[in-house]
Formats: sequence, structure tokens, C-alpha cells
Amino acid sequence: MNELIETEKDYVKKLGHVRVNYVCKMETLQGLPGGLVGKKNIIFSNIEKLYEFNKAVFLPKLQKLKQTPMQLGQVFIDHEEQLIDYSWYFKNMPAQEKLMNEVGAEYFAPIQLKLSDPFPLTESLVLPFQRMTRYSLFLERMIKCSDPATSGYDELKMAYKISNFVLHHGNNMLAVDCLNGFSGSLVEQGLIQHQGDLTVIENRFTSSVRRIFLFENLVIVAKKTTKDGAESFNFKDSYRTNELSLRENIDGHPTRFELLSKKKRTVMFQVTSQSITLISHSISTG
Repeated sequence: MNELIETEKDYVKKLGHVRVNYVCKMETLQGLPGGLVGKKNIIFSNIEKLYEFNKAVFLPKLQKLKQTPMQLGQVFIDHEEQLIDYSWYFKNMPAQEKLMNEVGAEYFAPIQLKLSDPFPLTESLVLPFQRMTRYSLFLERMIKCSDPATSGYDELKMAYKISNFVLHHGNNMLAVDCLNGFSGSLVEQGLIQHQGDLTVIENRFTSSVRRIFLFENLVIVAKKTTKDGAESFNFKDSYRTNELSLRENIDGHPTRFELLSKKKRTVMFQVTSQSITLISHSISTG
């Protein structure tokens, strides 16, 4: 636990350095190139919000757990909403990296030199992702070293799920932004739980690859297209999770399952076992 607390102190200190020396000064920096004008939110996203949360809330909570480390899971559960803010930062990282490569890295280099920063700003900008990864690994290690009968064990497992969800949620939201043709409101479908390519099997003989978007309240099936290296997804069909049931091991295949809808035709998919678990959980709780 001491290791987690000390590395958290260092993380907060580094974020604070970025905030004071870069974020707060960006609008007043001299010679700001045109490509960076008005782009502070792309370069830094919500890093200030993450800093304030970790400094004022998360670090003090961790410091209180020196003698009671098994309560760590409950801290993650209590602050799940704030931790999900990290996903928004992760979602922005591709745009951030692109802008830094095009303009930012060259512009900020002399500022880094003046500040005697040992690392370039580009490395500091990946700190939130590295930190969330560290949380996940630490929780996984705690779970392996803990007795399942110990108070707080179930909360540790839930915290581990939260950290993994946050790590993947940014990529999932990026993919949702590329979904075209859905006429409903995606906001009303709840959080995106999972997205990925699955094989749709028609009449048990023909098949096609489709992108599946698994929301809390809806499963969307889309066709992936690529143009000039950019992916997009064209809406094909949707199924409400509360109207679905799932039948696994179709025709003896452990990675095949059927979605049985009360209102639509049955659809067979072939996926990984992990995907089946995710979809099954969503349907059972939808």
C-alpha cells in the first residue's frame, strides 16, 4: 500500500507541474504557432480535472488506508464516476498525439529546456494512461495475494473491473463517434460496454464480419468500411438488451452463440469466449 501511496504522490506532483508550467500558461505563451491557437483542450484535454480529483480526493483517501489496505476496492467503487473521467482523456489521446507530432513537440521543446524538465511534454501527457494501468495491475496483484473470504475481497474485484473498463472505454467512445446511420439517441442507450468485430453467420453457411456495439440498453450491428485509412461503421440493425436472451455453444462450437429476440429474427455470431461473457452479462442485467 505504501508503494501505491508514494507513486500517487509523485503522479500528483508531475500533473501539477504540467498544469502550472504548461496548461495555465498556454494562452499567454509568446509566439504560439497558428496550429496551436485555441487548441489547449486538444493538447491537455481534462488533465486539470484529473489533477484536482487525484490531489484533493483520491490521494487523501489512499493515505488513510495504510493500515486497512483491503478497503481500497471501496474507494474505487465510491469514485467510479470521477475515475470514468479518465476515459475522456484517453479518448482524446489520438488527437493529442497527432497535434503534438505536427506542431506541439517542436514548439514546447525550448520551454522544456528552460524549465529543465528531464522528460519531454509528450511523455508527461501519457501519465494519466500509465497511472490507470498501474491501478489495474496493483489491484490484480492484491486480488491474487488476498484470501477470497477476507472482507473487502469482492470490492477489490469490482475495483479491478472498474479500472479495466476505464482503460478501454476511451477507445470504445472513439469507435462510437464513427458510427453512422443510427436514427435513435445513443445517449439514451447507456454506457458503451464493449465494441469489436464479430462474425455474423447467416443460415449456418454464409458469414460476414460486423462491428458490434454493446451498450447497456442496446446491441448495435454495423458494417465496417475504410476510406483513406479511416474506419467508419454503417448501422445495420439493433436489438434491445431487455428483449434478448442468449444461447451458447451452438452446433457444439464454444465460440458460437445466438441472440434470440422477442421481436426480431434470431442472429448467430461467432466470437471469443470473453465477448460471449460480456454480452451475456449485459443481456442479463439490461
